[in-house]
Amino acid sequence: MYATGAFKNPFADFDFSKIAGEFKMPTMNIESIVETGRKNFAAMTAANTSAVESMKAIAQRQGDMVRAAMEDFSKHGSDVMSAATVEEKAAKQIDFVKKSYEAAMANTKEWPTSTARATPRR
Repeated sequence: MYATGAFKNPFADFDFSKIAGEFKMPTMNIESIVETGRKNFAAMTAANTSAVESMKAIAQRQGDMVRAAMEDFSKHGSDVMSAATVEEKAAKQIDFVKKSYEAAMANTKEWPTSTARATPRR
């Protein structure tokens, strides 16, 4: 075919403009696309606001726990320093350790429930 020079392009007589003219683009409802975008944005805003409020509540509770622990530690230091004998100081330290342990256990038990309360449900 090529050696004799008798090659004929099979698309030479093809009318591309006729096919392109018959091709119709589907119509799109731009208003519905924009409205969907607005709804998605509103939902994302609400979800993010809820997440930030949850993190704020959790951080607030953690701060309260640390503040209470520091107040107890400060009070303990004053109590130990005011004790007259070594035995009283040791007894106060033992009492402080017990109270600190109980407070830590209570906070540890409270942590999952307070986190679950702060986390929004779907």
